[in-house]
Amino acid sequence: MQLRHFCSSCCLEDKVHSQTATRALISRKGVSGVFIARDTRKKKNSSRRRASMLFEARFRSGMLFKQVVEAIADGRDVCNLHCCSAGMTIQAIDICDVALSEVWIDATAMELEHYSCKQVCIFGVNMSHVRKVLKWCSKSDSLTLRWVDYACDVIELSFSSSTGVRESTVCLHLVDLYEAPKQFPTSASDVQIDIPSEAFARACSELRAVGPYACISACSEKVTFTAQGGAARGSVALRCGLATASTRVRMHGKKKRVHQLFSLDHLQCFARATPLASRVSISMTCDEALLVEYRVRHKSGRIRYLLAPRTAIAV
Repeated sequence: MQLRHFCSSCCLEDKVHSQTATRALISRKGVSGVFIARDTRKKKNSSRRRASMLFEARFRSGMLFKQVVEAIADGRDVCNLHCCSAGMTIQAIDICDVALSEVWIDATAMELEHYSCKQVCIFGVNMSHVRKVLKWCSKSDSLTLRWVDYACDVIELSFSSSTGVRESTVCLHLVDLYEAPKQFPTSASDVQIDIPSEAFARACSELRAVGPYACISACSEKVTFTAQGGAARGSVALRCGLATASTRVRMHGKKKRVHQLFSLDHLQCFARATPLASRVSISMTCDEALLVEYRVRHKSGRIRYLLAPRTAIAV
């Protein structure tokens, strides 16, 4: 089942600015890397506009941004960067149209040494190019993202060593955006599961050796992950407890048990966000997409995933 049935397109905060600026997507043939929404109005004060930096984000450690990209990069060609004064959102949908990933980085995050966005803007980034560029970043390097103005057709990434001796810069070209940003469902779920992120990652890794799909079943006492392959059947049960690090399950409505089938390959990709958060929240509703959410450490932001279910199985 494709994800488009569970989420809709939205313009995010661009709706607020639609009365003050009309933006058009500029198509650039033969270039790859980034797209941006540009202002199509006549630029009377172009020299003054170029002199000001419209968007700049400087991370104390580039490893946070690197880990975020790794957590959402697999199976995705292009992602959207939506930047506003409150922070930045990175959103990507996989090539199979079954999984949606979204990262929110708050402008007040401790990892951000400086953040400035004078006007709402949207970039489209080629993920494979970004991953290659981020290999330049070592653990002690700071990272700066910059976009100068509407006349600029690149976004700049700069890496600086902690000693200030070495600085490297790369510019990624603009590309097209083929879809508007998607909106995550806001309706209440049948069940909400809160478990340690490492336990979730381990369950997905162990069951992937058994079969390609996992049935997630939840009741008030426990949550069970079950996989079945041609030669074996396996399950991992996480029981609710009183300890703060234990599994917590909250049922909503009259349903006493909820279960659905999902791709373990996608769940394993989601688990790549484990280094960024100690716990993961899983919201599940019958015949609806699965919502997986990680709260990034130090209240820096969040990572959310939406995964379309597969055909139900008997459990």
